[in-house]
Amino acid sequence: MGASYDVKGKEAEHNKDPDDKKVREYLGTYFPRSYGEVRCIAENLSQNDKYCKFLLRKYYKPLLTNHGVRKEKISILDLGCGTGGDIIGLLSVLQEKLPPPMQIDIWAFDVNFTALKYMKAVVDAFAVKYDRQINTHPIFYDVKPQLGFSQIADDVSSLQFDYILCCKSCSELLSDHVLIQPYLSVAKTFSTMLADCGIMLLLDVASQPDGCEYLPKEMNDELNSFISLNTEFCTLVPKPCSAHPECKSHCYMLKQFSV
Repeated sequence: MGASYDVKGKEAEHNKDPDDKKVREYLGTYFPRSYGEVRCIAENLSQNDKYCKFLLRKYYKPLLTNHGVRKEKISILDLGCGTGGDIIGLLSVLQEKLPPPMQIDIWAFDVNFTALKYMKAVVDAFAVKYDRQINTHPIFYDVKPQLGFSQIADDVSSLQFDYILCCKSCSELLSDHVLIQPYLSVAKTFSTMLADCGIMLLLDVASQPDGCEYLPKEMNDELNSFISLNTEFCTLVPKPCSAHPECKSHCYMLKQFSV
């Protein structure tokens, strides 16, 4: 697709410019990183035997109830998808764990309409390569301080998602002072749209934008606060947070990925 490798440093933290050349540079430089990060996390989750058995029962065997109907598709919501590295990271693990024919529906939002174009092209190529039925819905949006994520929530309010991804987009909202508590806002706004045993995956860069808290600490503080008030949800990763949901300390998990 004409992608090229060009490290942008700080400039890469704000990928709103729809210039085609810049988006192709992002595709060739940062797409592999997003892919590697989410793939590693999804592989970690897939090592949970109970969760994998649940997926297979849910999608490939009729439920043993009078009203049970086997689910025919997996639904994915991506908040700030960029060129789709995080989506392909997740899809690559699902491809290995769930045999065809499984339909996949993807609702992907981003502030960069050119990045959305490349994301759809990459997902379409993945679908052809692995003979998967994937329906992709790329949607342009721009989060406003007074509205937060309400516009996106309105667009998908009738849907339930097996996976909700929000990768390295909350940091932009925080550093641009668009939202004060973006991680908490994502959790509060979209957690009700998770299907049974659905997973919300949030990750971000380990940096400290001007005037902001260190991002890993900010994320953990906000999400731990959400979990403490919404006990129907729990943390799977990191494991210490899962084992001690009552913890109020200001620690955080830092995981390094080599690409």
